[in-house]
Amino acid sequence: MGGSSKKQTVGYKYYLGMHLVLTHGPVDKLQWIKVDGRVAWAGSSPGGRINISSPQLFGGDAREGGVSGAVDYETGDIAQGRNDYLQSMLGTAIPAFRGVSALVLRQCYLGNNPYLKKWAARLQRIHKTQDGETQWYDAVAEIPSSNFTWQQPVDDYSDGIGAFTVVSGSSSGFSITDTSFGSAMRVAPGPVSENGRASCRERVFITV
Repeated sequence: MGGSSKKQTVGYKYYLGMHLVLTHGPVDKLQWIKVDGRVAWAGSSPGGRINISSPQLFGGDAREGGVSGAVDYETGDIAQGRNDYLQSMLGTAIPAFRGVSALVLRQCYLGNNPYLKKWAARLQRIHKTQDGETQWYDAVAEIPSSNFTWQQPVDDYSDGIGAFTVVSGSSSGFSITDTSFGSAMRVAPGPVSENGRASCRERVFITV
C-alpha cells in the first residue's frame, strides 16, 4: 500500500469588515494608520479609498501576519454619500454618516491572530470648520513646517490685538517661543504692513 499525505492546518488568516468612526467631521485629510502601534499606512488622503499593504507588519506568516486590504476613508463631509460596502452588508436603508470621520474596512486581512489589535489614525483639520466651511483666515491657518524667528510684541492692546515684527522667514509663520516666561505663544498673523509688522488677530498661550 502506498502512503497518503494529509494536509495539516497550522493556522488561520483573519479578515474583517468594519465601520470604524474616528471623530467628528469633516476633516482635511488622513495622514497615517497604525495597528498595534506600528505604521500600516502613511500618506495624505483627502478622502476616498486607500489600500493598505503591510502583510509583514507583525512578522508575516511565520508569526502573527500583518494588515492589508482596501479601506474607505470618509471625511464626514456634508455632501458625503452612503458607503457602498456598508450598503452591501447592512442594506440600502442606512445613513451617509455625515458629520463623522471614519474608516470602512472592506474585508481587510488583519493577521493570523483572532484577537483584534488596537487601531489608531492621525487626521488633520485646519482648513475646515466643524460645519464644513473654509476657515475664517485660511491663508495663514496652517503652521508652516519651517521655523521662523519673531521678536517680542511691540504693542499690546487690552482687546487682545497686537503687532509683531518679523525677524526672519515669512509672514505666514506663526509660532513664537517666549523663553523668559517659559511658554509658547501661537498667533494667527495678518498681512505684513510696510513697516514690517504682521498684525495679530488671536493669541493663545500654552505653558511648556
